[in-house]
Amino acid sequence: MPEIRNAILFGLAVGLVGTALFVTPFGQLFEERVGLDWLFAVRGPVEPPPEVVVVSIDRRSGARLREAAPGLGWTECLPPPRGPGELAWPRCMQARLIDSLTRQDAAIIVFDVHFLGATSPDEDAELAAAVERSRRTVLLQFIGQQKLPGSEVSTETLTDPFPPLPEVALGIGPFPLPKVPARVDQIWAFKTRLGDVPTLPVVALQAHVLRLARQSKTVADWVETRLANGLGLSLAEVASGRDLNRFMQELRRRLREDSDLSDVFTAPPAAPAAALDAWVQVFAGEDSHFVNFYGPAGTIATVPADAVLEWQPGTESGLTGKIVFVGVSDHSNPEHIDRYNTVYTSEDGIDLNGVEIAASVLANFLTDSTLKRLSNLELAAVLLLLGTALGVAATVLPALVAVPVSCVLVGLYFGTAQWAFGARSLWMPLALPVLVQLPLAVLLGLGWQYLAQKRGRESIRRAMSYYLPDHVAEMLVARDEPTESGEEVYGICLLTDAENFTTVSEKLPSEGLRALLNEYYDAIIEPVIAENGMVTDVVADSIMCVWRSPRTDREIRLAACRAAREIQRSVERFNRQHPDHRLPTRIGLHAGRVSIGNIGGRGRYAYSLVGDIANTTSRIEGLNRYLGTWVLASEEAIGDVEALAKRRLGTFLLKGKTDPVSVFEIMDEEAEGDPEESDLRNRFAAALRVYDEGRWQEAGRHFADILATHPDDGPSQFYRTRCSQLADAPPDPDAKIVRMVRK
Repeated sequence: MPEIRNAILFGLAVGLVGTALFVTPFGQLFEERVGLDWLFAVRGPVEPPPEVVVVSIDRRSGARLREAAPGLGWTECLPPPRGPGELAWPRCMQARLIDSLTRQDAAIIVFDVHFLGATSPDEDAELAAAVERSRRTVLLQFIGQQKLPGSEVSTETLTDPFPPLPEVALGIGPFPLPKVPARVDQIWAFKTRLGDVPTLPVVALQAHVLRLARQSKTVADWVETRLANGLGLSLAEVASGRDLNRFMQELRRRLREDSDLSDVFTAPPAAPAAALDAWVQVFAGEDSHFVNFYGPAGTIATVPADAVLEWQPGTESGLTGKIVFVGVSDHSNPEHIDRYNTVYTSEDGIDLNGVEIAASVLANFLTDSTLKRLSNLELAAVLLLLGTALGVAATVLPALVAVPVSCVLVGLYFGTAQWAFGARSLWMPLALPVLVQLPLAVLLGLGWQYLAQKRGRESIRRAMSYYLPDHVAEMLVARDEPTESGEEVYGICLLTDAENFTTVSEKLPSEGLRALLNEYYDAIIEPVIAENGMVTDVVADSIMCVWRSPRTDREIRLAACRAAREIQRSVERFNRQHPDHRLPTRIGLHAGRVSIGNIGGRGRYAYSLVGDIANTTSRIEGLNRYLGTWVLASEEAIGDVEALAKRRLGTFLLKGKTDPVSVFEIMDEEAEGDPEESDLRNRFAAALRVYDEGRWQEAGRHFADILATHPDDGPSQFYRTRCSQLADAPPDPDAKIVRMVRK
């Protein structure tokens, strides 16, 4: 259960990373530039709604009309171009284009062309008359920049077409789009910085509803009834394009202030129900919308302007009842200015024209297919669920399974997101789950598994290290089995033995004895570990330790001696805490070549020391009983260790040994400056020299003198007795060597 809980928490963390990143400007831009591109690329171009058509003003149409102008009597309206490829579309020609579209019964005519300022009075009048006759034309407003007086700050300004076009047009509106290098992904439905002004596609939609109301009394009654009952407005008050703008702004304000009013506008199940629903949803909706592009340039049905102008009554017209957008749309000239970078910008530099984008937006409105994004709560839920699934898969499953399973999960999500995009115009985040959450979950999940395995092996190593030296535990964890080979190194061995253990063990129950021993071992092992020693054996009340090195090393001998001295202090503290169960401890040290390794067979091993050094250390430790000392070391162990309080106690032939050993006592360094201790060491050294010279009676007197002032000195007691024995024995040149057991 803890593993599952941790995996879920890890997955939630991956989900939170995706969610937190998505709400940042970088995350938003990343999704627009990568995720949205993927969605459009996989979906591919789709058939746009047939209700919307583009009439293109392009170079080919201009050239064709100049050829046909004499026969049409339009020569005066089409002057020769002033430069190669220049489009010359005077207002008189625009007027005749409006008249032709009106005769073909286009539902709405939307001009993505600026008519700013007066030009020729006749042409201006002809254009105004054509707009007034059509009663269906929507014109473009110009958005400019104006610096505030005495400031570098600019503000946006709105410029109407030349008078009287705003009064005779059905509607007017701006259509702001960013220029390159910015990419067009979303458009304004209402320009808030200009006072919530409706933009050209919204005005075109409103004009479409007006036309439906004019054509159908049922629709007109429905619209007027809803406006009157819900908002207190009336379309009958709209007399000009400016009036329509004020009406739309008020309609939007009322709907935004009271969202419940949108229920009043539920469209009847009649033919224009979709248009009426779209009308209410746009006015009650957001300020901006993401465009659901239908495809690359030319995907929206496009009719050249010359074909519209040359249309003859009685022939079939493909523009009847259509919402027609008129503007510059010249795909053969990628250098014209009215072009914009979009998700469908092709590698050859062909962009969508502004008029195509405006037509696409209106088509989105009519079919309720502008791209919809998840709410913040829905988005967080999706990314958290996906992140959790990925996190659990990457942390719980084995590595070879976790990667493909995680990829399958993301693949299923990718397919779901793509289906929602194509079927529901729902834009779900894609780039962050695929490029951030998936690799994050896999990499961190596998890293988590590695760390978990490492922690597990470390736990095993730590558990084994309670019974084996650290490096042996590490070797077993790495190899999973012991090796029978050992290593021969230079080492210094330290052996401890607790005096009075048998008496204490008789007094305590087994559980109490176990607890006491654990505390005792803590006291004596801690100094060994602190000095980087290795405990090789723990038997009853004794421990064997070793400091090892590839070669003779004075530093490890000094470390072992420091550990021995600190063990004495630690045992004293232990005994003060347990006055009824005191365990005074004797210590022996010896150095030399030693073999360390696994000893055993048939699947049972013990890691231990092998060699004479270990045996000699045990004999030196046992010598403490005879000399009344607590810490003894051989000359091999401390002979050249100068930074140590010590005194030589003589040469001993230990039990079972053939070579004698020079033995030293390690003194308490706290008594190093004590005059009495210094006097004791000096007088003992002098007495021992006399002893080594074979003058037993004189040496005995020296040791007796020492005991007069230091009656508890064990080595002096030992040698006084030995000198007394030697004085009565036959002369022996080797008598200075103390034989603990005679041959």
